[in-house]
Amino acid sequence: MTSHADLFLEYSKAFQTDPDIIMPVLFPEAIRYSIVSDYLQTKSLELVYVNTGEVDFSIGYFQMKPSFVYDLEEVIRKHPVQLSKYDSLQITGKKDITEIRKTRIERLKQLEYQVVYANCFYDIMKIMYPAIFNSDKAFQIKFISTAYNHGFLTGQEEIIEYTSKAFFPLNGKNNTQKYVYNDISLYFYINDLPQIVAKKR
Repeated sequence: MTSHADLFLEYSKAFQTDPDIIMPVLFPEAIRYSIVSDYLQTKSLELVYVNTGEVDFSIGYFQMKPSFVYDLEEVIRKHPVQLSKYDSLQITGKKDITEIRKTRIERLKQLEYQVVYANCFYDIMKIMYPAIFNSDKAFQIKFISTAYNHGFLTGQEEIIEYTSKAFFPLNGKNNTQKYVYNDISLYFYINDLPQIVAKKR
């Protein structure tokens, strides 16, 4: 997160979003990133998802799924004016579904695209759950982190319900202790983010 802080700040400035929320939301995924498993899951997506759409693995530093990106694309389509700054995320000029899926995976493999997707996700949360942004920043991180981990289309009531459930990491071994995803985000926000951002601003 430290080595890529400049990228977060650059895109947050460009899109007028809040890196103090976006970075903590993504942090838990960054700490469980594995080069080996990412390679295997990426290859599975390239071979199976592109051709059939039947797998939906998380890939990249921030563990984004093709279905997550597809949902972002759909919301952009539904809110073309409010989300016009993310027009470039729409996959245009490709009629074949396999080409669309291939483009989606190629983008997910790039760190910069994942950061842009995260910014888009933040702005979509502002559209879908505007009341959340009247709360203090800690609660915003708690809610948005849970929405990122659990699913942002599940509705406000369900997202709030899941803010206290310890499921992370989902793919841990049976004896792996599970954590509340947003607790990790808040820990990073309180203990690590101030020093990281202070050096860059």
